[in-house]
Amino acid sequence: MTTAVSIPIQKLPAEITIRGEWIAKRDEALVDSKAIVAVSGQSDMDKAGESLQAITRLSASLEKMRLEYGRPFREVDALIKKKADDARKPLEDEKARLKAICGAWAEAEFKRKIEEAKRADEYNRKMAEEAIIKQGAADRLAAELGIDEKPLVIITPEIVVDPVKMPETDSARLAMVIKWELEDEDKVPRNFLTFDERKLNAYLRENKDRIKKMIADKEDVIPGIKFREVPDIRSR
Repeated sequence: MTTAVSIPIQKLPAEITIRGEWIAKRDEALVDSKAIVAVSGQSDMDKAGESLQAITRLSASLEKMRLEYGRPFREVDALIKKKADDARKPLEDEKARLKAICGAWAEAEFKRKIEEAKRADEYNRKMAEEAIIKQGAADRLAAELGIDEKPLVIITPEIVVDPVKMPETDSARLAMVIKWELEDEDKVPRNFLTFDERKLNAYLRENKDRIKKMIADKEDVIPGIKFREVPDIRSR
């Protein structure tokens, strides 16, 4: 008897609400912030800092709520995916095996038909050349003998080969596709390389003090990348 795969799922909320109090605080914070149109002194700076702090805290609180409420859904999704992947694995393994053995035969068969067509083309070419030679000899002989009748036409056998097609069945066919594998990254043209900001930011964190000194000394840190120090207002 085949055993079914059960996926226990915890009860999920039917609705998630962003509280009206939070919406009200958001709107109030935006009104206060938009009232600041310029910073021309310490007092303005203090007000801007307070608004920045309020906005940051409100935004962080909603993101915290999203992560908390979304966690059960992410856990359920991950659980369903794992169970489904486990159930599909024998099928995917067998599919890969069948594709491998079918592909090996179909590729060999395709190559065999190409070689067969080449041999047929070569045979037909040689027969045609021999026919031209024989026809020329027959025409000359007829002229020497003074035969006015239509000269003999040499007919040569020809191998007819159907156009080479990929092997296929009613339910499957072989398609030649192009795949690639990396052999030497150093030889790859630059336009195929992707700039990775994460690596650069990690390098910046690990070498922050050294980079600051190089900026002060007007030294290049990394060719092609300009580093500079700029003010960044952060809420507390």
